[in-house]
Amino acid sequence: NIQFSWIGLNSLKSYNEFRNEHTGTNPRNVSWELGYPHDSMNKKCVYIQHENGTWKNVECKHKMSTICQRVFSDSLQYKTTFGNCRKGSVSDGPQCYELNSIKLPYNEAEEFCINRGGSVLRIETRYTTMVINRLTQMSYVTYYIGLVYNKNIGNWTWNNGFFVNSKFTNWNYDSEQSFDNFHSPCVIGGYGVKGLGTWRIVDCKEPHYVICQFNPETRKYVLKRQKKKVTMSCTSGYIRIGNKCYAFNEDKKTFAEAQKKCRENNDGYLASFQNFPQAINV
Repeated sequence: NIQFSWIGLNSLKSYNEFRNEHTGTNPRNVSWELGYPHDSMNKKCVYIQHENGTWKNVECKHKMSTICQRVFSDSLQYKTTFGNCRKGSVSDGPQCYELNSIKLPYNEAEEFCINRGGSVLRIETRYTTMVINRLTQMSYVTYYIGLVYNKNIGNWTWNNGFFVNSKFTNWNYDSEQSFDNFHSPCVIGGYGVKGLGTWRIVDCKEPHYVICQFNPETRKYVLKRQKKKVTMSCTSGYIRIGNKCYAFNEDKKTFAEAQKKCRENNDGYLASFQNFPQAINV
């Protein structure tokens, strides 16, 4: 009978600002035990008390059981016939996206995609973010997106010359860094950026994976896309509670060990709860 378990809430990146490690967000309708969180430089990790669903923050070196979480195994799947588009690509309708197993600096990544008839991907809607997350299979990869900072005009521009649409951006919560730290600022996304698919600023010389996007019409693809029925099933080792998938491990681990355990368990992550009902149901 598990009494206490680590969850993904922590303040490891800031002082007393607790955020979910998976989403980078502050939870709504928080479930802290009365008198918590403790104002402490050392108590940066959070566990849940299963009896009442409330949270306490303690030092990360303590050992607790673990709750891992994962997306539904079959959510957002598409059956796609591509013609000339390579097998393994995905589509959001207007564009095809292809993950390549090489790491390149940004300029070389752009040249690589152009030589293949496309460009480094642009993520201009939340829906495209979901499609790209599916392409990467939620794995711990970081990839360039076609967003660069133009110092001459003082703004971010996409690789097609357009400014960023203010209606959609997906910056990671700690991405506001001084551009002075970088000779040339570029942007990466990915599950490994402390939040699913969120964006972070890096130097353009850093090598990261390359996702190219292609316009099916300009490349004369024969593209047929049929949305499959979403099946809300959990991958092996996880159980469904409400609309989430969870895996419980009674072995006592430190917070860092618990994080590693979840990653090894089908690319899961420490559970994140946005409100009290979610917490108490687990």
